[in-house]
Amino acid sequence: MASQISHIIYGEKIFDRIDNSLLDRSKFLVATVSPDIRQLAKIDRDLSNVYNTSEKEIPTTNSFDAGFYVHSYVDERRSKILDELGLYEGQKDIGFFDTALKLREDFLFYDEFKDWNNVIKMLDTVYQEEIDVVKDESVVQKWHQFLQKYFAQWPNVDIWIKLMKIANIDQTVQSQIIDHYRKIEQDENIDQLLKKMKEKI
Repeated sequence: MASQISHIIYGEKIFDRIDNSLLDRSKFLVATVSPDIRQLAKIDRDLSNVYNTSEKEIPTTNSFDAGFYVHSYVDERRSKILDELGLYEGQKDIGFFDTALKLREDFLFYDEFKDWNNVIKMLDTVYQEEIDVVKDESVVQKWHQFLQKYFAQWPNVDIWIKLMKIANIDQTVQSQIIDHYRKIEQDENIDQLLKKMKEKI
């Protein structure tokens, strides 16, 4: 699964190549980061994700549905590509490796997107479709505020620690994730594989 910065970047890439004539870009992009609210809202993954996705099945007549679907499509496509590239070989059984990998991915690609201020403004709007999933508008607002803080500056370890605290992630788990990240950031091969994956999405 991708993290939030990457979901925005990949989401816009897909938005630009599908038939988007009936779609609102702002609503679409907000929807691409909506499914991961499940952790904050403590709802089942099946309520916020789609399975066995394909690009040709993206619903291009509804902005929120399209972005919501693209979130799951990106997660599945990303995982398949990284498997094909061999990135996970010997790594899948390492606890929190993929979480640390997602942080590295966000760090690598953050500055390739030039519209973060606009995305932050987009998140001032809460959509009814988000409330319908979570059943609590205050949780959606908290999620949007969380994302606005994350998108506001180039991601780094200090920001991740702060955000993990907001997300109530156990301190031991936080330490393990950051330890894995420190190892990953020293591995130029992983960076190259992530860049190849990004080109293939």
